[in-house]
Amino acid sequence: MTPGTTPTPGSNRFNEPRASASGAPASTSLFSGRSQIAASSGSPTPYRPWLYRLSILLVLATFLLIVLGGTVTSRNAGLSVPDWPQTYEHNMFTSPPSLWWTDPAARLEHTHRLKGTVVGLLTIAVAVSLWKTQKSRRWLRWLGLFALLLVIVQGVLGGLRVTLHFDYGTFVGLVFAVVHGVVGQLFLCVTALIAAAVSRRWLAYAATQPPVAFNALSSSLRTASVLLLLTLLIQLTLGAAVRHSAAGLAIPDFPSSFGRLIPPLSQDEIVIASQPFIKNMPAGYPLASPGQVAIHFAHRIWGLVVVVAMAYLMHRLSRVAVGLGYLLRPALGLTFLVILQIALGAAIIWTGTRPGHPEVATAHQALGSILLATAALLTYRIHLLYPSPLAPSSASPPIYALKSHPA
Repeated sequence: MTPGTTPTPGSNRFNEPRASASGAPASTSLFSGRSQIAASSGSPTPYRPWLYRLSILLVLATFLLIVLGGTVTSRNAGLSVPDWPQTYEHNMFTSPPSLWWTDPAARLEHTHRLKGTVVGLLTIAVAVSLWKTQKSRRWLRWLGLFALLLVIVQGVLGGLRVTLHFDYGTFVGLVFAVVHGVVGQLFLCVTALIAAAVSRRWLAYAATQPPVAFNALSSSLRTASVLLLLTLLIQLTLGAAVRHSAAGLAIPDFPSSFGRLIPPLSQDEIVIASQPFIKNMPAGYPLASPGQVAIHFAHRIWGLVVVVAMAYLMHRLSRVAVGLGYLLRPALGLTFLVILQIALGAAIIWTGTRPGHPEVATAHQALGSILLATAALLTYRIHLLYPSPLAPSSASPPIYALKSHPA
């Protein structure tokens, strides 16, 4: 659909088929007609349970891979296996366990690689299946290929960090590590969208709902959802920089920063400000550098921006989406996750160097990926519900597209 044109009654922004013109009545419920979507509407994209289950398996495998990758980072095991794609000069899949099982760090890294291979194979299966079955949904077919491209890039990035010996202590190594982490988060978002797009609920909605009128309020809701998604992506990028630059404990207290509102940003000031906290640190624990303090503080400040963006989205939803559980439920879930994420971030500081700290840091990173994927799905839902401007509207009352439908 080109800009400025009006979508036809048989399609929406995502080129999803609507109810047929054969006289079959459109369902009045968002989730009705689940098992007979294609039969009742003549839709060329029927619900395929096997494809949905395969997509869900890919989402779960990707999330577990992100958790495992976070554990590798928390345990500083990223370069414990010195070669790639081999493992100690053996084929990765036939490498003797005696070479990597007895070393916990090597075991973590090798398992991470094997898990990545499983995710890659699942991605190939999903991409091929989408290309063969979703002929009327070109955007979804290309999204499957994009997912395949991302997983290839992710594997190559991880391998280059090993073969080029990029340590976290170098700037190039830090950049590679951050990009590797962010691409993994984006890949999870793409897999979640694919799973949602082949689900019964998505197809039921696409097959039965007419195009929705568009006004200033719905436009602001779309904008708010995109803003939240972007702020979360920036926050996760900052979080990856904090983790890979070993800056997680650069500021040793929370919610204050060295007992202040603004932390010291010169080495001499950091040494002085750290004195009250040294007694809680193990002997020989290195003091933070100004760069580590700066990136840590930026991560905290941007967290406030995320909270503001979340509050703005909830405000827009309260005006536009009254009674729409389809949007309100994930939004409320996001709000809870943001609060939990703040608590986990504080727990990282409070646990410090004590046992259990790596697990808390990994949980913080994993929850961040869930936050980003949930925000992405909410954004997709909002854009599906309010696909595009059908006609300029100066009416002030909001349009509740599904007001008569059960949430």
